[in-house]
Amino acid sequence: MTEQPTLPAKRGRRILTIVGIVILALAIIVGVAGYILLGLSPVPETSSYQLDVAQVRQLAASGEGPLPVRLNALIIAEGTNAKTLVIAGGGFQNQRMVFPTFQVVYDDGAVVVDAVHTQAQHSQSFAGEPYDTGKYDAMQAAMRRSRAIIATHEHFDHIGGIANSPYFDEISAKVRLTAAQVANLGSITSFTPALLAKLTSFDYDKYYRLAPGLVLIKAPGHTPGSQMVYVRLQNGTEYLLVGDVVWNSESIDRRIGRPLLMNLAMNEDRAALGSEIRTLYNLARSEPVHLVVSHDGEQIEQYMRQGLLGSSFE
Repeated sequence: MTEQPTLPAKRGRRILTIVGIVILALAIIVGVAGYILLGLSPVPETSSYQLDVAQVRQLAASGEGPLPVRLNALIIAEGTNAKTLVIAGGGFQNQRMVFPTFQVVYDDGAVVVDAVHTQAQHSQSFAGEPYDTGKYDAMQAAMRRSRAIIATHEHFDHIGGIANSPYFDEISAKVRLTAAQVANLGSITSFTPALLAKLTSFDYDKYYRLAPGLVLIKAPGHTPGSQMVYVRLQNGTEYLLVGDVVWNSESIDRRIGRPLLMNLAMNEDRAALGSEIRTLYNLARSEPVHLVVSHDGEQIEQYMRQGLLGSSFE
């Protein structure tokens, strides 16, 4: 005759079953939450962000003065991040990120785009990661010689080199920041009210010709003041500096942006970024424009090997 389980034994089995169900439910909840926060970043099939390349080209060629002759880049610093924080669903292996500054060179001057942060700032966010003080000094020297200094957006790694420049009083008149950028500077960078008072901002509707062959294109989403920078050289080569719309060109190729977790942490407009990525994806497949992604070291170095970007400032 089979012995029936005792009441305490039945109770123990029920408790174990309940515990198992709870653990499974929690695992499912954590998995789903993780997938939503880190694994998803949908890009729409159609974009609400319009970029009229023909109009931008026409604007770049309008007015007087020769077009620029070169586009240079200096990679001043490097860091790493989990790939899934750079590209949604990318995994937890380290993803290299670089911090460059750009120089649009004319026969009689230059424009500097994005002023990389200081070594002290870099150490706070990327302790122990590479930082080239010689290139930082070259950037500062170039800003002193430049016609104008602009930024793709108002984050410290793109504008910290202005706020902390030892030559701020000298270069401040050359700094051309938009009203949206200046309005958002104080809360996220080391710009003090005294420094902000020395800047004169400007605004534009959608496109703005800053200089021959150089057009600013509004692209809010990553920040309120984000913009892209179109450059056309005398030899016809075209570039679009996309700032931080994406952090790696793979995001454009695969149509996957940053994960929701990063969108929330950085107060990004997720829908706007999705439309911008779709537009850049379409542009890359329909026009001979070289997209330049600020933090994609492999892409920038490949452009240097191909002769599309110079590797030093003038």
